Amino acid sequence: MKRARALIRPLLATAVLALVIATGRDCDSVSGAYLGVFAALGVATALAAGKSHLGEQICGSGDSADPGVQLLGSLLFLATVIVAAFDSGRFHWSPTLPVSVRLAGLVVIALFGSPQVWTMAVNPFFSPSLWIQPDHRLIARGPYRFLRHPGYLAMLVTTPATSIALGSLAGLLPALGYEFLILRRAMREDDLLREKLGGYAEYAGTVRCRIVPGLW
Repeated sequence: MKRARALIRPLLATAVLALVIATGRDCDSVSGAYLGVFAALGVATALAAGKSHLGEQICGSGDSADPGVQLLGSLLFLATVIVAAFDSGRFHWSPTLPVSVRLAGLVVIALFGSPQVWTMAVNPFFSPSLWIQPDHRLIARGPYRFLRHPGYLAMLVTTPATSIALGSLAGLLPALGYEFLILRRAMREDDLLREKLGGYAEYAGTVRCRIVPGLW
């Protein structure tokens, strides 16, 4: 039952995005492909989540040290889709992007969305909420061998790429707000884990990159 509910969430989210896109612009083949990729990644993420922590991985907890960020992030992502759809379809606030550029954005979403699925598969403690779970332990396998926060890398790349795939430069403005939110969240999470999760400080000394390989 939990798995079924988890699978319904990305499908409902896809339906909402489809309605937004159809309202803002004609749903052309690239927009349709974007919705397909979004749904596929959402379903794959739900399937990758572990059964024991399924609700936490998908929905998060009310005991967050950073309350409101999950909702604000969702609103900024939705704002990115809304602005991009209305920009490219009805109002043309920014220059029209070629189909080749939009397809490149779609490829980026598919490529960088995959690490999010991998992250969920190896880390049962992954959560939209910022807190230390009762049975929380350090995870240093899979993508965590290379980055301390691989899930955030996927979020940082796929949100602006969504605006590009939908054919809009104006959509990058709310996407920029989303970027700042995720970077702030990553820094707060890193500090919390250093303080309260056993072994994390030593792990951070070995895996030095938080999000961007070779840079930060």
